[in-house]
Amino acid sequence: MNSDDRRACYDLALRDARAADRRDYAAFRDVFTPDGQLSGHMGDPATAPALYTMDGIAQIEKAMAGLERYARTLHVVANQLVDDDGRGETYCVAHHVYRDDDGSWMNYTMFIRYLDRFAKTPAGWRIAERRLAIDFHQRAPLGETLPE
Repeated sequence: MNSDDRRACYDLALRDARAADRRDYAAFRDVFTPDGQLSGHMGDPATAPALYTMDGIAQIEKAMAGLERYARTLHVVANQLVDDDGRGETYCVAHHVYRDDDGSWMNYTMFIRYLDRFAKTPAGWRIAERRLAIDFHQRAPLGETLPE
């Protein structure tokens, strides 16, 4: 895998974050392979069972619509390392803003790693398999108002 390939894989992580934050669910078709798989784990996927598993882009798109329960999200993609065999690890801090039961704004922040298997397709690089590892998380108040 050369530096252009690695950059393309990093761009996938950025496009995935943008698709989630903009609620552009169709954009996930340009991130995952048609038969892509996505699973989420509370901790290391090697030892933590899957909280959820999605098979195929239709399931992934449908599941991402679950983000609608948040007023806003902000996924901040950080470092990424991709091996020559097309396996990568990407760090992300994902903020999820919502109203608590008492009406105050809250931020649920997940500190996650994406453990990906990338595949080169005729349309370019795509994620064939993603295991999302939630390493730790926190909830904190945001304040009384949320800018429009």
